[in-house]
Amino acid sequence: MLTIAPFDSDLDEVVAFARRFEQEALEHYPALPRPDLTALPDMLNRIAARSHGLVARDRGEMVGCLTVIGPFSNYHGGASGIFSPLLTCLAQPEHADRIFTEMLTALGEASELDGVDTMAVSLFAHQANLRESVVLNGFGARCADAVQQLDLLPQSTSDFPFAIEEVHWRDAVSIIEVKRALAAHLNGSPVFMEYFDFTPEFVAKKSEERESVHLIARDGDRIVGYVEATYAGENYLTIHPTMRNICGAGVLPEYRDRGIMRELVARLADRYRAEGITTLGVDYETMNPNARGFWERYFVPYTRSFERRFDRPWSRS
Repeated sequence: MLTIAPFDSDLDEVVAFARRFEQEALEHYPALPRPDLTALPDMLNRIAARSHGLVARDRGEMVGCLTVIGPFSNYHGGASGIFSPLLTCLAQPEHADRIFTEMLTALGEASELDGVDTMAVSLFAHQANLRESVVLNGFGARCADAVQQLDLLPQSTSDFPFAIEEVHWRDAVSIIEVKRALAAHLNGSPVFMEYFDFTPEFVAKKSEERESVHLIARDGDRIVGYVEATYAGENYLTIHPTMRNICGAGVLPEYRDRGIMRELVARLADRYRAEGITTLGVDYETMNPNARGFWERYFVPYTRSFERRFDRPWSRS
């Protein structure tokens, strides 16, 4: 008999359950660097301190867990949203649909989440049974993380027609034209994201906070493309001394399809290879066909994130 209950303050059981899925993923995606053994429990403990979590058991044996952080205001266009990070939504594969559905049902009755109207969940890309249940429960794909070893990325060319340069994070505001073009693309068809416009203050602040590496493509005096990379990505597996993560990229519309982004990624790989970095990650919106088409040509997706808007907010009649 399947039972759903809040998980205890002692997370050892949850960590042991999640560890099986972590090890399976590391075998499935060999480009991912191997995390320290403390990385998973540290991540789960940080999340548990500010989350609502459930455990599913069948005859006393743990067969699933669902933990969410939030609620957050103005989450992905919703009034209030919650998010289940990587390895906090898990279910025994052979019964994944039943387990996830019952955990989701119990979560929707939690008074702590009263009024939530948006939920997102991150899964490993190969978790087919759980992914199918998520989709059947009304969630749609939104974004992904992908990874690749530097030596398997495109090679740079010596006679590229545009100048490729590095811009210090203090001067990142110079890229604002390309960033605004990216925002316009995300707001429009076929992406339809409610994406904010980049202001000089925001660009400067975020670049300083992350100490971002920016490579740009220049046509004369005009910056026509950029790629931005940081130490940390969107999940705990990206925080590794041998890995860096692309967190922003764009090319002006009139300069697309001229190999600019391919060359920027190749030069970024050259830069990091010289520092002893072996792996590059990227996160992107899968509902952006330009991003999906480019990144999945060179990188291997290892997570898929899904989101659902609820017509009637949770816990309200």
